[in-house]
Amino acid sequence: MKKIIQFFSVPKRLAILNAVMLVVLSVFNFLIQGLGVPVPYAIALLVVCFCAIILYPIIDHPVGSAIISFVNGISLMLVLYCVCFMGGLFALLLCIITILPIIPVFFLIVLIYQLIHRYIVKPTSSINRWLFVLGVALCLAVMPIAGHEYHKASTTLRQSASNGYSDVEKTYMVERIMGMHFIYHTQECLFDGWRPPKHDPFLTIGRWLNKGIDPIDLSLEERLHLYRTTFPDRPYKFKHAASLPSAKNGYFRDELWTRE
Repeated sequence: MKKIIQFFSVPKRLAILNAVMLVVLSVFNFLIQGLGVPVPYAIALLVVCFCAIILYPIIDHPVGSAIISFVNGISLMLVLYCVCFMGGLFALLLCIITILPIIPVFFLIVLIYQLIHRYIVKPTSSINRWLFVLGVALCLAVMPIAGHEYHKASTTLRQSASNGYSDVEKTYMVERIMGMHFIYHTQECLFDGWRPPKHDPFLTIGRWLNKGIDPIDLSLEERLHLYRTTFPDRPYKFKHAASLPSAKNGYFRDELWTRE
């Protein structure tokens, strides 16, 4: 193990290792029932964070290093989010008895170790350490906002349920909540079947902070009908599935799309 660590202590080798791990994680997300396809803002965030994780070992310019330190504070929270999302007890037991899920879990742990060691344990400078902490703090500050918005949207939906949601306020979070279970993927599920294709971390964190409640008490068919009537201009079925298993397990041919 010591020789492996020494081998990857060379900055260029570590950068290549990180690039390979991130590519493998992305492939696994497509090949197994993982996170699904991130919504546009999440894709942009992933691209920025992936670049920072790859480049931090080889960027030594003070300004560039400072920017990457801040971004990698966000990267740490992003990686921790992925671990939490896929970290159910059943998933952990599955990792023990099968080799396939161990690979992405191991890579995520390696990335967490790298970032904490680089910026907290042995930072290149105190400025970089504090910028990294600032990136973490920014993410922590956004979390209660997600929780508040989810709670507010849930209250709005409950109040409008008595009149068939006809007067519901069409906010960002209301749209997200209405689209749960057929558009937005909010929790890991290890059973057979297809997953909703889209993944919005802001929605998922908001739901976590509200004890996982779903304020809409409707069947999936009724929920889809409600979504289509409330947001008629928004797509509800997509050309891509959450992953290869979802495509094989019936996302495109599900009767939901025709029987509602």
